[in-house]
Amino acid sequence: MIASTGSECICSTPKQVRTLIPDERISYIAVAESYPILLALWTEIVREWLSLKRGGGVVTYQGFRMMIENAYASARTGVTADDMPPDKAETTPSPRGLPMSVFTESARIVEVRPGRMGLLGRTEVLALPAGQVVGRVLALNADCTPLIISSINGGLTLDGADVFETIEILRLINRGQPRTEFS
Repeated sequence: MIASTGSECICSTPKQVRTLIPDERISYIAVAESYPILLALWTEIVREWLSLKRGGGVVTYQGFRMMIENAYASARTGVTADDMPPDKAETTPSPRGLPMSVFTESARIVEVRPGRMGLLGRTEVLALPAGQVVGRVLALNADCTPLIISSINGGLTLDGADVFETIEILRLINRGQPRTEFS
């Protein structure tokens, strides 16, 4: 039996188990952003109640931001037509030996939200070689060794575009903590 009461729906089964289905005013994003806070609060309550010691360490959001700002302070953005998926052991921008274009401006580092840092790259399309196809977007260190490699299967043509912008997101994951995101 299903009974509707305005913006919420109460469902009951013959066993008289009642389930409240939340209304649509609460977005998934609001719930997803609140979940880590709820989980941290729940964890602290359980630790106190069971007299558990705090084990291991974590990287704080502030510490993560500082680590990324220091590690990527001089990072540059580059693109190549090579669209091969990245490999952990790679040390060159293009395994196929295709040329790479490096943006003239350094990547800009921004905090997207706590625990998420972004490396923003931006260039005028006219500053790239004519007909440049983007198969890989690269965050590069000073000697052009790739720090981050993202591939675009089949490549992206920039015909008709004036500006090409990219963002690489780095996310903090503390391995010793409960998961707060699920796919």
